[in-house]
Amino acid sequence: MTNRLCEFEGCTRTHDAKGLCRAHYQQLARGAELTALAGRFPRVDTLDQFFWDRVIKSPKCWNWCGAKTTLGYGQIKFRGTSMLAHRYSYELTNGAIRPGGVIDHLCHNSSCVNPDHLREASHTQNMQNRSGAMSNSKSGVRGVFWSTANKKWRVFVASGRKKHHGGYFADIKDAEVAAQELRRLLHS
Repeated sequence: MTNRLCEFEGCTRTHDAKGLCRAHYQQLARGAELTALAGRFPRVDTLDQFFWDRVIKSPKCWNWCGAKTTLGYGQIKFRGTSMLAHRYSYELTNGAIRPGGVIDHLCHNSSCVNPDHLREASHTQNMQNRSGAMSNSKSGVRGVFWSTANKKWRVFVASGRKKHHGGYFADIKDAEVAAQELRRLLHS
């Protein structure tokens, strides 16, 4: 028995319900006018083809243009398999990722799948390679906090499960330099 094709003119997807492919059937179910699936990716046979159809290479990063997680990481959903695009890219080049391994983006671009920008790391190493302060930081500088009691900027850097004090500073720029130096010493 051969698979029937969608009855929408020009659609090459397989029939799902009421003579239509799943995407056209969903348009029908929403009460929308049936339209061509412009901008959609063509149906592919292999995971490699699926992956490369969604990568846009630039001189620096190779950006994922398919589905993404809420954090901006590329997401592959192919024939019942779901994985992160940067992990797939790393495995294509470097082989299997060890159990519990994390893939760190050296370029700090979560949608990048360029294997030259990816490294296998521990969770701690990945956290140490963050690009900046946390989104709830009041100083906007990683590792620098305002001390109300001293009315100065205070430097704290975490390493392992310990916080290391880096001093108090009247100027935030001096505190930033001190935080960077302390991170360099602790995380080398």
